[in-house]
Amino acid sequence: MTRLRAGSHEVPKVWLDTASRIRKVGLAVCAIDPGETTGVCVLRGDEFYTCEITHGSVERFPDQLKEVLIGQEICEILMDLNVGSLVVEDFVLRMPAKSSGRAGLSAARVTACMLTAMSFVDWKGGIWSQGSGQAAVLSGDRLRSLGLWVAGSEHIRDAVRHLEIWRRGGKKPDMSW
Repeated sequence: MTRLRAGSHEVPKVWLDTASRIRKVGLAVCAIDPGETTGVCVLRGDEFYTCEITHGSVERFPDQLKEVLIGQEICEILMDLNVGSLVVEDFVLRMPAKSSGRAGLSAARVTACMLTAMSFVDWKGGIWSQGSGQAAVLSGDRLRSLGLWVAGSEHIRDAVRHLEIWRRGGKKPDMSW
């Protein structure tokens, strides 16, 4: 949680109405861009946080456990900040035919581990899944013009993009996960 609070930002003007509605119900919205480097963005009333969770942050653990720990850390964020809506990129694995690496699996494994961790706690929020292409419609220039540009990694900005797409009226919760 310290890492998330360290990435505190002023709520962008374009999100003030949404932040007001969220504050009234007392819940937060979290968007994640899962992967070897996972971007996280949380909007909770007048608070807006971002962070990055990387395999390097859990480097003392074997490779097989890193995604489990990232998933668990995301689950802790959901519980600690009373997140009622989770927006997550629905990662579809498309590996080149000659690829022998496992890096492409990371996003799918992080998502699976996060959802598994969530099944062990009493979290009753809604999950919105988005394709990676949905976030791509918000270029860096568009983020800047909306006041949503956040310094840091592209993974964090992708999480911000997912939250903005959700805010604009993304689809209904996908409870089939």
